[in-house]
Amino acid sequence: TIPIDEGAEITVLPEGPSFKAYTLWPNMIQSCIIPPEGIEGELVYVGYGTLKELNGKKIKDNIALMEFNCGRNWLNVAKFGAKAVIFIEPYHTTRIEAETKFLLTPLYFPRIYISRSDAILLRSLAENGTKIRIKSRMVWEKFEDKNVVGVVKGTKYPNEVVIFAAHYDTWSIVPSLAPGADEAAGISTLLELARIISQNPPLRTVWFVALSGHYQALAGAREFTETYLFSEEVQNDTVKPWIFISYDLSSDSDRITFTHRGTMYGLEGILSSYKTIYDLFNQKYLPALKDIGYDVGRYVERPGELSIPTSYILDSEPIGISGVIAITYRTAESYRVSWGHPLSAMSTVNPEKLKPQITFCLYTSLFIANEENFGLEWEDVKPTRWRELPGTNQGYGFQSITGDVTVFDWGKAFWISDPLLKEDYDILIDAYQEYSSLDPFSHIIVKADSNGSFTVNGISPRAAYHHLTAPMPGSGGTVKDLATPWWNIKAYVINRTSGAIEYAPDFGPRGDGTYQFLHFQVYWFPF
Repeated sequence: TIPIDEGAEITVLPEGPSFKAYTLWPNMIQSCIIPPEGIEGELVYVGYGTLKELNGKKIKDNIALMEFNCGRNWLNVAKFGAKAVIFIEPYHTTRIEAETKFLLTPLYFPRIYISRSDAILLRSLAENGTKIRIKSRMVWEKFEDKNVVGVVKGTKYPNEVVIFAAHYDTWSIVPSLAPGADEAAGISTLLELARIISQNPPLRTVWFVALSGHYQALAGAREFTETYLFSEEVQNDTVKPWIFISYDLSSDSDRITFTHRGTMYGLEGILSSYKTIYDLFNQKYLPALKDIGYDVGRYVERPGELSIPTSYILDSEPIGISGVIAITYRTAESYRVSWGHPLSAMSTVNPEKLKPQITFCLYTSLFIANEENFGLEWEDVKPTRWRELPGTNQGYGFQSITGDVTVFDWGKAFWISDPLLKEDYDILIDAYQEYSSLDPFSHIIVKADSNGSFTVNGISPRAAYHHLTAPMPGSGGTVKDLATPWWNIKAYVINRTSGAIEYAPDFGPRGDGTYQFLHFQVYWFPF
C-alpha cells in the first residue's frame, strides 16, 4: 500500500497561467488530497517562515509560498491559519531537511512542491497579492510490486542456499521526483556480484533478490520471507536457506559495517548462531581480506562498534526474525544526506568512497557462498513461526495478523462494518511497535479490502526481544519488569474525495478506555 501522486496544479486567477506541481509525502496516513474544486487564496511569500518573516504578513486563509530549506517552519504558517503551503525547489538540500516536511501526526495541511523556475514568476505575483487556486490529489492504493529473484545453482551443495539481496526502490519527500542515485549503490553491488557468480558458480546455490517496498516498512523483505522462506520446499527441508546478506550502501562515507540489528524490529543477538557467523568473519574472512592488501582497520567497523548516527531499518530484519541468519552490510559513519529528496542526482555520488565498501561486499560474499561449513545446525536457523529457546523467556518467529475493521454501534451495542464500506472510503491500517513508533518507515500501512478485512505479514512475537528488568528508583532494590513496548494495530477511514478523516481510533473513555485497542506485548526496552 503506497501513496500515489495523481497530480497537482497551481493556477493564477482568474485566467491563468497554470503550473505543474507535485504533492509531498503524507502526514502519516493523511495524504495531500484537495477537494476537486481546489483551494483558493492570495499567494503570500514567506521566505523561510521564521516568525520575523511572518510578521505583518496576511497568512490566515491564504496560501504560503515558502523556501524548501525552512526546517519545520512550515508549521508556523499552518498555525497562523494558512490553507496550504507551496515549497520552492532549493539549489541544494539534505535528507534531514526533507524529513522535516512531514509528520507522524495525521495533520490535514496540503503541501506541494514547484520548480524554482516556475517559482520565480509566482514570487513576483505574490508581491501584488495575486489570487491563485491549487489542486492536488494523492491517494493510497494497493500496488502489486515485484521482488526479482535470480538463481545460480551450487556446484557441491545445490540444495543449500545463500541469499544476497538489496532493495531497488527509493524514497523522496516528493514521491514523483525520486532519482535516488546514491541509494542505487546497494542494488548495483548486487548486480555486480550476480555477474561474477554467474561466471564462477560457488559451492552453494545463490539466490539474488532485488527487493521492493523498502520504505513501506520493509514490505518486499516481509513478503519474500512469507512467500519463499515458508514455502513447502523450505519447510520440508528440500531447500535450506542458511544465511541472508543485504547491501545498504551510501557514498558519503568509505567505512562499512555488518550487523543483524536494525531499528524496525530491534532484534538482539540472543541466538548463538550469530556469534558463530561473526566468529567466521573475525577469524577467517577479515584475515583473508588483510592477506590481499585490504585495510580492514581503516574501512571496517565490527558489529559491536557501530557508528550509525541515525535510525535505520534493514532488509535483513524480517528474515532475521524468522530464524535464518540475516545480516546487512551497511555504510558506517553516514548521515546519507543526499538521500530522500528530488535533488539526489548522480552529482551527489562519490565513487571513490564506494570502492572499499564494494570490495568488502564482493569478497566476503564470495567467501560465504563458498564456505564448506558454517558451524550451524539446520534446525537452529530453519524459518519458523515460533521457536522458544529452552530455559529462557526468549524466542523468535515470523507471524501474521488477519482482522476486520469495525465501528462500535452504541444503539445496537455491537460491532458493525457497514458505515465504513463506502465506495469513496479508504480503510487504512497502521501497524507498528512502540519501540520503533517514531520511525515513519517502520509503520506498516495496509489498505483493507472492500469488506474491511486486512492481513499484516511480519509480526514478531514478544520473545524475539530482550526481556530486561531493573530496580525502580526508591524501590530498595525491588526488580520491576521494564518490558513495555507493544505492537499496535490502528485503523482510519479516509474520504477519497475530500481527504478528510471520517473515522479514527477513539482514545476516549468510550473507546480505548472501555475496549482497549489491539496490543501485542513484546520484550525489549530501548535504553
